[in-house]
Amino acid sequence: MAEEQVANGAQDGAPKTGGKEKKGFFYGWWIVIGGFMIMATCYTAFVNCMSLFQAQIVGDLGMTIGEYNTGTSLASLISIVGTLIIGFLLDKINARAIAVGITALATVMLFGYSVASAPWHIYLLAALSGTIITAGARLFVSVIITNWFNLKRGFAVSLALCGSAFGGAILSPIVGTIIATSGWRFAFVVLAVICLVGSLPIAVIFFRSHPSDKGLQPYGAELTEDEIKAIESKGKKKVVQADPEVTVAIGWKVMKKSAAFWLLALGFMLVGAINAM
Repeated sequence: MAEEQVANGAQDGAPKTGGKEKKGFFYGWWIVIGGFMIMATCYTAFVNCMSLFQAQIVGDLGMTIGEYNTGTSLASLISIVGTLIIGFLLDKINARAIAVGITALATVMLFGYSVASAPWHIYLLAALSGTIITAGARLFVSVIITNWFNLKRGFAVSLALCGSAFGGAILSPIVGTIIATSGWRFAFVVLAVICLVGSLPIAVIFFRSHPSDKGLQPYGAELTEDEIKAIESKGKKKVVQADPEVTVAIGWKVMKKSAAFWLLALGFMLVGAINAM
């Protein structure tokens, strides 16, 4: 009887589980891979690799080191605005559009750096990158992956975010070599192509805001008691039955009156400023 009910539920078009009950590769891991690639290419280009260009840009554009670093500080400060913008867009626009936008704009900005001919060009691009990439990409990846995972959520988010470290380890020596042999402008072009090829295809094909967009539930949304006991018996932490997806719209009118929100924003600003220093 129970088997008939399960079969009927499947025929009625009920969302599939994202947990152990669904065999095969869970679609949410594509979201993790996409997040990893955005962090390894777009985020890395603007956060890990930008310092490699300092000496060459300063020399060619007639800037002082202090003037160049003003752009870096500007990117850190403007990232607060970027956090608010991305948070707003996540409630209004689907994840695929945002992922494509981040990748496309990162590519355009890197091409922009390759043709920069005045200090104000650097400042403008630094402000844009601070808004869209430094703050936006990291927050976007974290939020979207959280939507897809109840079980192994921390692992999935950390796996995606470690793409920045991986990208830095791979791209930094490559970019350094290109700058030394072919110049800093060509190095920016190479980074732009890497962002476009490495992130755009997976963003277009795989990114979705919620598991329900694919007829799925978050990973681990339906765990039986036997599965919970099995996980605990393997020495893992106790798993609590996950709640259904809940969307809470707080709104700017409430947030702007919250001391906790502004403290969090200040924390982001200080982390960005210290990291830039």
